[in-house]
Amino acid sequence: MFHINIYIYIYTCVRTFPNVFAQWRDTYFKSYEDYVLNLERDGVYADDLCCMAASHLLLRPLRIISDCSGDYTFDFEPPETIDRSAWGHPVVLAIYLKGRHYEATQPLEADVQAAKRNKREAQS
Repeated sequence: MFHINIYIYIYTCVRTFPNVFAQWRDTYFKSYEDYVLNLERDGVYADDLCCMAASHLLLRPLRIISDCSGDYTFDFEPPETIDRSAWGHPVVLAIYLKGRHYEATQPLEADVQAAKRNKREAQS
């Protein structure tokens, strides 16, 4: 799936469920609506709230490994209202981080192999 399609899913999730995500918006924006409108602009990168929404959509914990000094990992989990037994395997991404805007991701080989295995199992 192309990254723009994933971003559209995440944007739609964030826009549709303000009751879930509004408390986590960047305080730079005056309102949650301003934050959502900003996501529509060209050149806007994913932020922490988008990573949280991705975790919710994928029903997988996400661990972001960054080059940020101090905190080198950031963890995002699906909502606690969904039983942990329904969560998929964690996804670990190594990224370039610039001001906590996630610009590039690279899945670890273990996750790529798990995705291939899941696809084979689904086809059989």
